[in-house]
Amino acid sequence: MAHPLHALYTARELQQRQRDEAQQALQQAERRLAQTLAQGQTLSHYRADTQQRHGLLQGRPLGAEQLAIVQGFTRRLDEALDQFGSVSVQASEHAGQCRTRLTAAQMRLSVLDKLIERRESSLRLRAERLQQREDDERAGAQARRTPRTDDTPKTEDSTPWPL
Repeated sequence: MAHPLHALYTARELQQRQRDEAQQALQQAERRLAQTLAQGQTLSHYRADTQQRHGLLQGRPLGAEQLAIVQGFTRRLDEALDQFGSVSVQASEHAGQCRTRLTAAQMRLSVLDKLIERRESSLRLRAERLQQREDDERAGAQARRTPRTDDTPKTEDSTPWPL
């Protein structure tokens, strides 16, 4: 016969696996978010460095061809930064969803653990009561089988001390 809590133990194992998977998914999402943010920062620094190096911020005179190249490159960097902005928002939302799933999995596991703890306690208490009842019945049966002996001698006088 299977243990009375077998189904709960199985459910707990499944929930532990789901929690572990949610934890791994969150870690991956946070790594992706960090990579995305780092790439965005790199592009931003590269854009600032390009502007500084080619004198766009100081208003240095550039040739028309060179100005067109730098402006085109800066425009592509701006587009990439915009794209990374939306990618980082998506990565952040995904990490938030993973965090929410992990929290929910941890809560379900906690509920299962408490339920199992209560059921185990109930089973232990029931077993202890059954054992106590059996011990009491055994002691009662033993007492009925054993003749009673009285240590005090019987006399006609019911008082133990003469007056």
